[in-house]
Amino acid sequence: TSAILASTFGEGNAGDITLNISESINLSTTGIIAAIVGETGTGTAGDLRIETRNLTVMNESQILGDTFGEGNGGSVVINATDSIELAGNVSFISAGVESEATGNGGDLDIQTGQLTILDNGEITVESLGTGQAGELTIRANSIQLNDGRIDAATPIGNGGSITLNVSDDLTLQGNSFISAQALNDANGGNLSIDSRFIVAFPDGNNDILASAEQGQGGNITINAESLLGIQERTPSNLTNDINASSQVSGLDGTISISTPDTNPIQGATELPTDVIVPEETSQQACEANREIAAQNGLNIKGKGGIVPEPGLPLNSLNIAVNGETNSTSVIPQPIETSQGEIQPARGIKVTESGKVILTAYRTNNSGERLPEIKQNCG
Repeated sequence: TSAILASTFGEGNAGDITLNISESINLSTTGIIAAIVGETGTGTAGDLRIETRNLTVMNESQILGDTFGEGNGGSVVINATDSIELAGNVSFISAGVESEATGNGGDLDIQTGQLTILDNGEITVESLGTGQAGELTIRANSIQLNDGRIDAATPIGNGGSITLNVSDDLTLQGNSFISAQALNDANGGNLSIDSRFIVAFPDGNNDILASAEQGQGGNITINAESLLGIQERTPSNLTNDINASSQVSGLDGTISISTPDTNPIQGATELPTDVIVPEETSQQACEANREIAAQNGLNIKGKGGIVPEPGLPLNSLNIAVNGETNSTSVIPQPIETSQGEIQPARGIKVTESGKVILTAYRTNNSGERLPEIKQNCG
């Protein structure tokens, strides 16, 4: 076992640890980097900061900023620009409160490119004692959990908070979970995830939880382009679930999931640019049986008419209004009155002096005469 320690087991605070390694840090077999308050300590744990390119923690190795005694845990800050990998049972990065401890957990801040947690590896700010859990913040390009855990559970007070900012994808596989659960009568914590896709594989039990036993459920906020294989529902060992409920009626937490209306996997459909071929349309119209075409009609329930061309004045020719058919001739028939026949006006003309004259022929908006429209299919 190899170790780098800054701890206190008596009255007094632990020291700080800062590691700045240009290439990589590899804890392969029960290796430990720790700034802690021991079981008999009454001080505050020191701060632990790690700067490197790649960090590997496996085979029961640990990075700790915990409190085991009467004191608060310190903060742990890790910046591994390329990758962090945790693999193996009892391999974890922690800033928590251990069993029988009375202090509060510290905060844990991680920034990396690819975060991978495998084989029961864990990142945690959980509280197993009487103190409050701390805050866990992870910023990564991608996070992959395969039998991995991100945990901020607590049995007393309020659960810790977890914030995950993932620029690409968050994937859960096997029996993985992200949890700000509350045990006993504690309240669930807050869990916020901002990612492109959240993908949970169907071959295991993968959960996102802020639930409570006897206390208030926590709050879960998710912003993603799409959630695949996981949904809000009551947890089951056979499904991938999102849950912030409480076992006490009326104390459920809140779940807010925001995704776009469009499906980014489906993509956009390119519409055809040549929907109608004008030559084929006009040819089909002229080749139609004229006798059959003469039987066609249009019924309008109400007053008005349809112009034969856009921009022409409204008229009511060849239209049945309320079951009565108007004249089918191009020029309306004169109207018989006590004063003789009156030709219906079909247009207007304005003289240079501003006088308005009604005309028996059609005019446009400028008062110019419009030619009569004839169907020519020959």
